[in-house]
Parts: sequence; structure tokens; C-alpha cells
Amino acid sequence: MYSLYYKRYFIIGNVVVAFSIAVQFILIILFEIYNIKQSSLQVNASFINIVLYYALFAFIINLIREIIKDIEDIEGDRKCGCKTIPIVMGILKTKIILSILIFILIILLVLVLYRLSYLFIVAVYLSIFMILPLLYLLYRTLYATHKFEYSYSSKISKIIMLLGILSMFLFEINK
Repeated sequence: MYSLYYKRYFIIGNVVVAFSIAVQFILIILFEIYNIKQSSLQVNASFINIVLYYALFAFIINLIREIIKDIEDIEGDRKCGCKTIPIVMGILKTKIILSILIFILIILLVLVLYRLSYLFIVAVYLSIFMILPLLYLLYRTLYATHKFEYSYSSKISKIIMLLGILSMFLFEINK
């Protein structure tokens, strides 16, 4: 459905892919709520907040990666008649959108950092392994001009995704 239909329309394909990743975290919450209702326990609001942060992170970082891939594949998409963000708005405006999304993600991480600042390892991890790579991604994406540079930015975003997943282990360490 994505490659045949959604990808051809302005931003819809990007949002569908990003949402399909984020919804996996929402399913965790729904499963947890269902299990809690079955056992008459109370919902852990802290757990739900953490999972919602991960869902939002997953949505935004995947949206960023999809948009970078659209810039990387602009020539092929143009030949196929796709209406991706870079084709409709141009590369400069697309980079502005990417910058805004990256800043939103950094702000989200700073909020988490502030809320969990009492956990030293979380603060260090978020600062070094999440915020700094996002700043590097911003720099690489803003100054990219060739297809291979956007491909490199896409790989950086994949690494940031992996680092985000690995950060889940921090909550197990700090139990």
C-alpha cells in the first residue's frame, strides 16, 4: 500500500510510516492497561508517560528519516510522479522542516532530561548519545548537497533510533 499508493501523496506516506512505528509503543500501553484491568491493579502513570515519550520519539525520528530519504530519492520520485515534500516545497523548505523536527526532538529529550535529572546515568546518556547525535544530524542534513550526503544523514538517523531503543535499558538499570 505504501509504495503503490501512500508514497505518491504529499506527506501522507511519511506520516503513515512514522505512525506505524510509533503505534507499536501505543500497543504496549493498551496491552498493559488490559492486563491491569484483568488483575484489578492500578495503572502506573509513570510507565505510561515513559512509553508515550518513546512513541513520540519514534514518530518524530522516523518522520525525519523518511523526509531525508525523500530528499535522497528526489529524482526517482519525480520520475514516478510522487508528490513528496522536497518535490512540492523544494529542498530548502524541506531542510527547514527537518530542522524544526530535529529541534522538537531535542526539546523533548531536554524535557526528559530535566524530569529525570536525578538519574545521573540517564542525564549522561541522553546528553551524549541522543542530543549530540541529533545536533550532528542537523548539521549534516543542513549542509548536505549530494545524494550520498543525504544517505549518510539517513544512516545517522538509524543510529539515533538504535540509541533511543538502547536507552530503554537505562530504566532497568535504575530500578
